[in-house]
Amino acid sequence: YIMEDTIYYHSLTLKDTLILGKDFEDLGIMAKIYLQELKNPSYRSSKNNRAKVLSEKLYNYMLLDLPTSVINKEHFIIAPDPILMNVPFEALMDKDGTYLVEKYDISYIPSVTVLTILQDRSYNNKEDRLLAFGGAEYETTTATQVSTDELDEIYNLRSVPEQYSVKDIYSSIGYSSWNELSGSQEEIDEIGKYFPDKLLFTGSDANEAKLKHLSTSMDLLNYNYLHFATHGLAEPDLPELSAIVLAQNDKDDSQEDGYLTVSEISKLNLKADLV
Repeated sequence: YIMEDTIYYHSLTLKDTLILGKDFEDLGIMAKIYLQELKNPSYRSSKNNRAKVLSEKLYNYMLLDLPTSVINKEHFIIAPDPILMNVPFEALMDKDGTYLVEKYDISYIPSVTVLTILQDRSYNNKEDRLLAFGGAEYETTTATQVSTDELDEIYNLRSVPEQYSVKDIYSSIGYSSWNELSGSQEEIDEIGKYFPDKLLFTGSDANEAKLKHLSTSMDLLNYNYLHFATHGLAEPDLPELSAIVLAQNDKDDSQEDGYLTVSEISKLNLKADLV
């Protein structure tokens, strides 16, 4: 669906293999094959027509019959359902071989609820201010190993009980040390050139304690651009463990473990336009 002055909902109401009607292929299967074709090294070869055919089919099924009031827009905000979550709408192609991104600006949103929250935000930031972390120092830190049985129980629960340290769990699943991230300090230095008003944390200062102090003092609210040139962890089977990996040092007296987890991020006082 697409939101506008008069709200227009474009929905496919049938289920499973009938999602687009009995005369069409299964949308989920078609989307998966299309993604595989895009990842295929032969995608750019003129001999690979499969991706083009699937692109045109997906375009026709989802976008061909939109009303003029929608077609004439310049910016599409798309909230795809799980079947289409990984389909790059920008790459869908019409019958003339024109990609969707050539005709529209395209953004994605998890839901209309999130879109409403974002649109209703009221900020006082009048000037662009940058907060960046890069060139973090990573040292091997001590950890207590978690047994295989305990790990199985944690993953089955899909939650980390209070008695376990996330650092111990990370270490037990193979994330006990991190290499310095080459070029990350140069990255934030270069970005910093575009922001007269900036605060850059590097080396051992690129740590959790610095960020959380800014949050507690409410100074973090003053930065509308946050940039992390660091390692990161995505753990789909236990999302609670997903984290930004900041500087790690057992000599740090802050009691932080260097893993800025999803839960910790949710508690930060921030009003950033872009992270």
